[in-house]
Amino acid sequence: MTPVRLALVPGEPAGVGPELCVRLAQRPRDHTLTVFADARTLRAAAEALCLPLRLLGPDEATTAPGELALVDIPNAAVPDFGQPDPRNAAAVIGALRQAAQGCLDGRFDGVVTGPVHKAVINEGGIAYTGTTELLADQAGCDVVMMLANDVVRVALVTTHLPLREVADAITANALEHTLRTTHDALVRDFGIADPVIAVLGLNPHAGEAAIWATRKSTSSNRRWRRCARRACTWPGRCPPIPPSCPPSCVASTRWSRCTTTRACRCSNTVVSSAR
Repeated sequence: MTPVRLALVPGEPAGVGPELCVRLAQRPRDHTLTVFADARTLRAAAEALCLPLRLLGPDEATTAPGELALVDIPNAAVPDFGQPDPRNAAAVIGALRQAAQGCLDGRFDGVVTGPVHKAVINEGGIAYTGTTELLADQAGCDVVMMLANDVVRVALVTTHLPLREVADAITANALEHTLRTTHDALVRDFGIADPVIAVLGLNPHAGEAAIWATRKSTSSNRRWRRCARRACTWPGRCPPIPPSCPPSCVASTRWSRCTTTRACRCSNTVVSSAR
């Protein structure tokens, strides 16, 4: 049986990636590894760790401990561990692209990547939001990021966005695309004939009154949204109690509305009757 062929990219040369590659090289394995990196950086990491490292040519497939096949991609500046240098951004991106191209050409079965420093890459003059987007663009296909282990698989609707932009990015189309792509992958790649997918809400309660209120646009509904967030403790800001509310709710001086059951929820907290 032919061993699995993996391309290995350390990522940021001043980070933990080169060290991890050297440590990985020490382990017995039943797959071949070809690392796309700067030879000097890998040797420096091996020396710092006091571990043996023999770098072979890119076509010398090996599974022996302490050996790695290497595609040498020189850094522009000698890395100082812990101090990322924007001058090395081109080498980092070049390693990712060359490893990915090897997969597209059929020379490798997968790419394993180490952590990168996005801000430093951008400082180096390269527009970069994340490796997921970089590889998707190179492969010319849409992707969905999934975090997976033997127990759970989590697909993400949004990736690599500032937190303040996440809510606006979660649209019906984006959610449908994620669900369809995930469903197809679970059937095709994971061998699950009839996948069951749960969808997490954006906030802990997946909405409640605020979600119902955002479906409206009038000023009165804006007052309702504000009131719902404050649990109806603002006198004069709640809308009239709807006729559908049960008598126990009508008798109460505090109420709110559930988005799923459309029923009223009451408490004994006294609020001014001027509503």
